[in-house]
Amino acid sequence: MELLSIQDTHTAFQKGTITCTELVQYCLQNIEATGSFNLYVEVAAETAKAQAAALDEKRRKGDGYGRLAGVVFSIKDVLCWEGHPTTASSKILQGYIAPYTATVVQRLLDEDAILIGRVHCDEFAMGSSNENSCYGPALNPIDPAYVPGGSSGASASAVALQTCHFSIGSDTGGSVRQPAAFCGVNGYKPTYGRHSRYGLIAYASSFDQVGYLVRDVADLPVLFEISAGIDDRDATSVDAPYHWDPQSGGAAKRIAYLEVPPGLMDPEIENAYQEVINTMKEAGMDLQGWSLSLESFLVPTYYILTTAEASSNLSRYDGIRYGLRAAGNDVETIVANTRTKGFGKEVKRRLMMGTYVLSSGYYDAYYRKAQKVRGMIIREMDLLFQQAEALILPVSPVMPWQVGAKLDDPVAVYYADIFTVLANLTGQPGLSLALPGSKGLFPNSIQIIGPRFADDLLFKTGLNIAQLF
Repeated sequence: MELLSIQDTHTAFQKGTITCTELVQYCLQNIEATGSFNLYVEVAAETAKAQAAALDEKRRKGDGYGRLAGVVFSIKDVLCWEGHPTTASSKILQGYIAPYTATVVQRLLDEDAILIGRVHCDEFAMGSSNENSCYGPALNPIDPAYVPGGSSGASASAVALQTCHFSIGSDTGGSVRQPAAFCGVNGYKPTYGRHSRYGLIAYASSFDQVGYLVRDVADLPVLFEISAGIDDRDATSVDAPYHWDPQSGGAAKRIAYLEVPPGLMDPEIENAYQEVINTMKEAGMDLQGWSLSLESFLVPTYYILTTAEASSNLSRYDGIRYGLRAAGNDVETIVANTRTKGFGKEVKRRLMMGTYVLSSGYYDAYYRKAQKVRGMIIREMDLLFQQAEALILPVSPVMPWQVGAKLDDPVAVYYADIFTVLANLTGQPGLSLALPGSKGLFPNSIQIIGPRFADDLLFKTGLNIAQLF
């Protein structure tokens, strides 16, 4: 048995050729068999079995059921699920039980998707390797000696190992797209505002967006259609209804590709990227080279702004209201001891950086200047999309590294985000597309970025490019 695409699974369930109970049992067996990859922090086996049995009974009786009946999914440990722990993979949230369910998760549940469990991540989604977790590192499904990427690395690995049909993650600077590329699956970050952030534990509020990891790229528009839409509980959500129609519109015809300076990428990635460009040109696609004049400012701008927002968002974790509380005889001591014990090394590093750039005397020199550069990057990308409909570029400049290899070199890890942070700085949608072939041990992939609210165009462009390989 092998998990089919979402649509094929739902069709098979409707015809009665497979039951929800069989699908859940298959996923549970795979979760148990892949336990050494350290992905799940909660497996809701009994809940999933009960939901599967109820759906099977509905189908037998001819009662109505949702569009995702038969489909199994997992969620990243930064999304709330009522009555279940939500820890952001941090010691500081130990014991916290979510009092409500995240909007995106609820919309999927309302369509009868079966939530099988929670997978962990880099603490508070801060990381690119899934090593910064209080649960230990998640491992790459292709070779467990390597990292799966981050911060949604366990989500990507869980999908690749067929423990679920899809996983819901979050993408602040590439946290869905980069692990998708490292694990050989597809990852999508929607246009900022298309998905509600209600119930998503905040890292950097003007960057965070809920995204998906899937094995079949054709599953993305179905999930997007169900999840997207305005939410009164999230003021940043946008009223932009979406309906997937594969026959309406089409893929991008004028495509730009990022001209990457020599030496910026690992040789395997550089060669694979050029092969993708050549294949697209040979297929008759209209491709034009393009360079971003502010490329060297992407990573510094991203980390100044996200750490500043994180220092504000994480100030709520004080040991007083919920989660971990360390000992102390006064409030100041309790707060200091709680944060010292509860936050991990990487989170502390980013909080100190964010507090520094917002401090008196440095606000104008760092934070305000970074905001101006962000505006310049947005305007430059807007100009690009007046000439081209989509941009292709690599997902990561480096190959997956071995577990533990870069724990003492955080700057090298930060610069591995250079190609993914672009879409978060601008709020534009980004797709990490898995392609046949490999770069040595690991699969090939390409990233596609489109104009804001061109999510539909991105899905169709991704499907079109995938057919070339």
